[in-house]
Amino acid sequence: MEISQSAQEMSQAIVSYIAEEEARKLAEAEKGATKKGAHASDAVAIEIGKIRAEYLPKNWLDAMAEVATQIRYTTHGIKYSSPYAQGSSICLTSTQNIMDGVVGTASIQDITIDLVVKNAAILGKAKFFNLSTPNARFFDYIVAEDFSPLIPIAESVEQAKSWMKSFRVLLSDREPYAHSKPIDHQGPSSHKLAKQTYWPVGDGYHLLCPLFASSFTQAIYERVQHSRYSDEVKAARDARKKQQYHPQPIISFPELAVQSFGGSNQQNISQLNARRGGKAYLFSSAPPSWQSQVKAPLNITSVVDGPFVRQEYGRIKELREYLKRHLDSPSVKAIRAGRQRRIEAIVDQFIAFPARYMNVKPGWSQSPECKLPLHQQLWLDPGRCQLDEAFAFEYDKKNWQGQVADDFARMLNRLLKLGDQINVGQPEYAQWKVEVAQELRLAKQEVGGIL
Repeated sequence: MEISQSAQEMSQAIVSYIAEEEARKLAEAEKGATKKGAHASDAVAIEIGKIRAEYLPKNWLDAMAEVATQIRYTTHGIKYSSPYAQGSSICLTSTQNIMDGVVGTASIQDITIDLVVKNAAILGKAKFFNLSTPNARFFDYIVAEDFSPLIPIAESVEQAKSWMKSFRVLLSDREPYAHSKPIDHQGPSSHKLAKQTYWPVGDGYHLLCPLFASSFTQAIYERVQHSRYSDEVKAARDARKKQQYHPQPIISFPELAVQSFGGSNQQNISQLNARRGGKAYLFSSAPPSWQSQVKAPLNITSVVDGPFVRQEYGRIKELREYLKRHLDSPSVKAIRAGRQRRIEAIVDQFIAFPARYMNVKPGWSQSPECKLPLHQQLWLDPGRCQLDEAFAFEYDKKNWQGQVADDFARMLNRLLKLGDQINVGQPEYAQWKVEVAQELRLAKQEVGGIL
């Protein structure tokens, strides 16, 4: 029988896997012999002989055919409800999505198949059934009933067929069972410790058993872990800290929750659960936070003393506290730089303040309810220039910029002098006004270009 190159690679992978397991067992036996001393050499030699016989590929596959009834391939596990649940787990072998617009297990390409076992003691052996090569998975050969990878190992084609027939039980929807104690029923089953829903159908009901999507959870887990801990993401974060460009995007998952399964015995749930350390990530499904729509500043006499102060009071308070801490400090470069940095942050927010009204319909300042002085109307509602020639004429003048800067300087001086501990006066007022007026002229040029 001709065997494909892919099947030959899988056959070699099986032999290599068995050899690695044998080497591990022999190392454990030799380590134990060292501890026991020379008097136990005969017993150790017998044990090593048993290990070599056990791990002959033919003997080892015979043993795996025996324990296969205790193992199941699964994409949806029942033990996530309770580690003591004894019902069926299901393995989705089709990758065809059953519903458009819904993301689920069937949406994932190259899905990772999970394993559940009757007894966690054989989970180490069960890993064999997730063996893979760059071109195929052993799982795919079992699904296709293709025993060709086993032929080079078996004594005959019939033995290879027998092994594959035994391995096919891993796809069964029956719950795992010990070979010596088969279960009575032949189909899928639920359990009293599993989640169950009785769904009425006619005069009877269907028993629905929701199962945890372990393979889908694994795909999410791997993506989240990659976005947090991969080398390229770490390099991108380092570049961001240094304010440098990096081609790797940084992805974050706000309000991510972690659900744990299995306690200290994660392997009792499934193989993938043990690999994840019992963790499953849950994305936030909370509704978005309500943000009130910004409305035109009507029925107030100043946005500088009103909305702007409320928005930036934290920064202004921080500047005042900084100045108080350094009242008696010498005027060194570091202190001046800290003061200037805090002032510039407030000025930047003041210059950007009109953007909050950008989505308000232009011309809102024409409303009789608008009580703002003309210079603040010109500052906040430049779109009105296209509707009102007289307003546009006033906008082209330079007077309103100085008046807005004057409002800002008076407001900042007044708030900094709260408590009478900080002595600010005309020199500081002039400084605030000059800085804001300069920025307003630049901002006017940009707005003028847009209009």
